[in-house]
Amino acid sequence: MAIRTSNQAIDAALKDTKNKPGTCQMTVRNWFNAPSAGDRDGDGDADAVDGWLSEPKTARHPGDRNPPPGRPLAFSGGSKGYGHRALSLPGGKIRSTDMDGDRYKSGVVGTVSSIKALEKAMGIKYLGWSETITGHKIHDSPVAKPKPPKEVPPVSTDHIEFTIAHASLQFNDPAKQKFADVDKIFSQGFDHITGTEAGRGSGVLNAALIKSATEHGYALALTEKYDTWVAVKKDNIKPGSWRMGARYAFPRAKRIKPRPPGIWGDKAIVWGSYEHTLVGRITLGSMHPVTRRGAGPRLKKKLDAVYMNNLREWGKIHGAGNNLVFIGGDFNASSKNFKLFRSAPFRTCWDDVKRWPNTGHGNIDAIARYLPDKRVRCVGATVQNDAQFFLNTDHFLVVTKYRVQF
Repeated sequence: MAIRTSNQAIDAALKDTKNKPGTCQMTVRNWFNAPSAGDRDGDGDADAVDGWLSEPKTARHPGDRNPPPGRPLAFSGGSKGYGHRALSLPGGKIRSTDMDGDRYKSGVVGTVSSIKALEKAMGIKYLGWSETITGHKIHDSPVAKPKPPKEVPPVSTDHIEFTIAHASLQFNDPAKQKFADVDKIFSQGFDHITGTEAGRGSGVLNAALIKSATEHGYALALTEKYDTWVAVKKDNIKPGSWRMGARYAFPRAKRIKPRPPGIWGDKAIVWGSYEHTLVGRITLGSMHPVTRRGAGPRLKKKLDAVYMNNLREWGKIHGAGNNLVFIGGDFNASSKNFKLFRSAPFRTCWDDVKRWPNTGHGNIDAIARYLPDKRVRCVGATVQNDAQFFLNTDHFLVVTKYRVQF
């Protein structure tokens, strides 16, 4: 039978976010569209141990901790001795059932930072990787180039179009990975970029942003205090018109009583603003609401309301007259079934294109436009997952295209 290629299996794995506990072998082979391994050891089931035994010895790579992307990994042990199977991703990461990041969570499919982290979280021992899945040879396919946003027929010839990308970075990644991710993103030449997880708690990430902004010709709105940031290609900026600032929203976790379970820094909308020769002033902001797990549902609801009230007022100020306003962020919530911005008049790119794809932890990263200005239209929005545009961070790159009528 024809099974999926390595890249196709990675795509399938990244789309899965939930699994039935105890079905790692079935889940991994389904990512490849491969048949069952059968009961190889005679214990009455087709588990991960059977999966490893189903691979020809000549196709196994015992103990090799540097598997190529898109290959099944095998582990022994576990609480019931059934072993475990997972899938290798680019950059040494692993896609696994029953994992939420680097911690065990039954029924959740997540991306783990390394083989070692998976061993530690599940109490299992790495056996190796194989060139086959249940005996069927796995073939590679060319890595796809980042897909351009889907085009919409123009409504007028009197318009401009520009790109806005959003990158939720990883504050605790090693320095080498931070510099690599930032430079890869900036080298794409997007007109505007918004992002998160910089600031004083991010180690060298501010230095990486400054370096890449300088080398690739971007103006940068960045602070030591807040984790959000904005970059704009200098070619778009009318000389002397660049402005930047931050609108404070609420304090860091340790200053909130009672103390929440999570940790976060002071929150704000960090923004950059400039004059465009054709359409006037454009202001872009970036924000990063807290997680439900970090704050608890009641406090998150309260803090989200504070943040969105600030967004509403910030939009009113910077969107006055014919000024254009956009906000990007890791919103830690989706706009699909939730009124994300409350009373703030913004609309996400996903609501515009009527698709709500996974951006790494569900549909939580987005760009949004300010609704009072009717000249603006979102004409494309895509997510570049790790198979399409690999980044070390645990989120995927969001790329949008907007059209503005003169």
